[in-house]
Amino acid sequence: MAKRPPPPSGPNPRSRNLGVLIEALRSDVQQVAEGHQQLAVKIDGVRTELKADLHEKFTTLATAMTAIRDELRADVQALRTELHETRDSLRADMQTLRTELHETRDDLRQEIRATREEVRTHTHTP
Repeated sequence: MAKRPPPPSGPNPRSRNLGVLIEALRSDVQQVAEGHQQLAVKIDGVRTELKADLHEKFTTLATAMTAIRDELRADVQALRTELHETRDSLRADMQTLRTELHETRDDLRQEIRATREEVRTHTHTP
């Protein structure tokens, strides 16, 4: 068996270049990792701001919608009350008109009877 010669005992130029490349690559990977971390922090900050902004807008909108709903309910109730009052007033007016119409009719009947009697008395008397 033949023996291999022992490896050279000092750094060779290829090893040094490889070491420099590996160190540069480590530095680049570290910069990318730090940049990624900074982006993650910024994204979380933007997400938090957007959530807070949306929550505020939603709360404002919900409050406004509740106020509008309450106003509409009050308006509907007021209209119902007014409608019932108007209906009751119309019913009372109609009843008054019926009564007056019946009274007028009865008065006219009496006048017609009286006029007929007068005509009969004048036409039968010589």
